[in-house]
Amino acid sequence: MVSQCLLSRRSHATTEALEQFGFRAVQNASAPRVDEQAILDLSVAENWCIRSEIISLFQEAVLTGLNDRRLSYSNSYFGDTELIEALASFFNQYFRPCRSVEPGHVAIGPGSSACLDELMHHICDPGEGVLVPAPFWNGFDFHFTIRARVQLIEAHVDTLHNWTDPDGLITALTRAFDKSPCRIRALVITNPGNPLGECYSRETLRRCAQFCQERNLHLVCDELYALSCFRHDVLKPNSFDSILSLDPESCGVDPSRVHTVWSLSKDFGCSGLRMGCIVSQANPTLLLGLRLPMSSQVSSLTALCTTSLLTSAKLPQLIQLNAERLLDCYTLLTDFLDSRRIEYVPATAGLFVFARLMPMAKSWDDEASLQQFLRKEGLLVSPGKLYHLTSGQKGWFRLTFAIPKDQLTEAVAILARCVYMRRRLRTVSETK
Repeated sequence: MVSQCLLSRRSHATTEALEQFGFRAVQNASAPRVDEQAILDLSVAENWCIRSEIISLFQEAVLTGLNDRRLSYSNSYFGDTELIEALASFFNQYFRPCRSVEPGHVAIGPGSSACLDELMHHICDPGEGVLVPAPFWNGFDFHFTIRARVQLIEAHVDTLHNWTDPDGLITALTRAFDKSPCRIRALVITNPGNPLGECYSRETLRRCAQFCQERNLHLVCDELYALSCFRHDVLKPNSFDSILSLDPESCGVDPSRVHTVWSLSKDFGCSGLRMGCIVSQANPTLLLGLRLPMSSQVSSLTALCTTSLLTSAKLPQLIQLNAERLLDCYTLLTDFLDSRRIEYVPATAGLFVFARLMPMAKSWDDEASLQQFLRKEGLLVSPGKLYHLTSGQKGWFRLTFAIPKDQLTEAVAILARCVYMRRRLRTVSETK
């Protein structure tokens, strides 16, 4: 048995935090993350829409580009130079930046979560806070607190519909900032949103940037779903506005406080490849601190595949194809929700729909009971409580639709059966 006295105080704090998230030092290393008895998983935000095309592209890249040099260390302390140049060119082409993104503005890391963790480590001291508009991805709880020891200060907007309205959002942010028990160092927004799948307007981005300027905060924009945009009536893959497209100086905002995070995981269905990056265009000191620790964690094979994708002549077609298939899957799921008169937040981007499958839920236990009911029927869904909803917003679930079409069709059939069974049980109960 390992004595705990051999561990540092940092390690003690980390392991204690991990245990609060349910992890244990002694556990089955081969235990699956997802219950293998489940037929379908709508709980994880992964994109399967263009996986076959991505696999073909990566196979060709490895076949033609894997050589003895790729088995050596990177050619730069800051990471593979071809990859960083490809990322800069990619942002210039698809994110429409106000100021051209240069390779020196980009820090690479093993996924967006690692990038966010490293960013929090550099802009916050332990115990300080970051503002996050709620609802938000529950992974922030883990990745912001385990190592950086940052407190998440929730800013609750009054309604889930029209959630990105600038007046309502700024009111919520101001209220949360003023009531915060700790010093706030940054505002973190996810654009397009998770779990709501809405894009921030340019006006909302401008107001958020000015909010940060007035309170001396960093503005961190998590833009993981930037190219996963669609419309339910007209395809608009470029409807997303990146914070990079905003001219901070024209808004009276110091550009050194604005940072963008992106990865391959969502837009290109490569969550297992672990490739993320941070773009910060006016803070070279921060970039130095970010680039050295993270770049060595990106493998040469990941760099090869990513560079091949971002420089491929097929890239525009892949982005368009992804948008078309996302729209197709979104329509399949929302048509069902509409037919059963189930409330949901219309999405314009992302891989999921936020739906109120249990509007009569009176407690979080009620919400959990439906989750377990669906699980027994062979369907995994993600309950709304995970996303920091208020006590008046029970009964919501995030449903991922970016899965193979045949699986989504089966998932909708299970949902239809379960909704019918639950409503019938409720009707019988009410008539007794």
